[in-house]
Amino acid sequence: MPDGDSLNWKVRGKGSRKVLSLVRSGADCGLVADEAIRMFVAQTNHGDWKPAMRELGALLCTALNQIPQNADFTQRASICAAFSRRVEWVVNRHADSGVGILGRAAVWAFCGLEERGVPATNQAAKEELLVCAARAVLDHRVLQPTRTEVAREINRSSSEQTSFERDLFMKVGEQATRLHHSIFVETDVKAVRTPSRSVPKRETNVERLSEVVAVLSVEAI
Repeated sequence: MPDGDSLNWKVRGKGSRKVLSLVRSGADCGLVADEAIRMFVAQTNHGDWKPAMRELGALLCTALNQIPQNADFTQRASICAAFSRRVEWVVNRHADSGVGILGRAAVWAFCGLEERGVPATNQAAKEELLVCAARAVLDHRVLQPTRTEVAREINRSSSEQTSFERDLFMKVGEQATRLHHSIFVETDVKAVRTPSRSVPKRETNVERLSEVVAVLSVEAI
């Protein structure tokens, strides 16, 4: 392998290696979440996912609006099944394999909003889709392929890994909603703009040069 690191070859898509490197370094969840959103935007633009996201968002809003206030289990199941079929149709119309991840995220968004039993506005529904999509891309393309090896590498227990991922997904969800205007409102159907970082980069100064930096031992590398 060119870089001699097998983990880099397990992640997929633009920006995934940067996210992986932050996860492996034990960086703060806020920093990892910022980079994960930048990865999501890069892969959205590279794979031309924006049209698919708009289609899925419209389908999600329509399906939610079809649920009667006092719908029984059979009615809800029927609407969910119809929505899943429409999502599959959208996924099959797009060439990039990443749209399949977005399709599954759309179904998760529908189930989550439907289970809450509280009517959601169209904007809230689309923001839920963004939250689920960003988390799904991060999990499918970075965390799942490397979870076991990274936890062992940085000596993190399974409970600590679960806690880290829970906090990371929460922050990714918070950041993902900021993409609503760029994906669903702007007239440009192609490019998605990367939001500004929630955790600003720190400038290098005399004080920072004196900070203690953690270094992995030879055994951990």
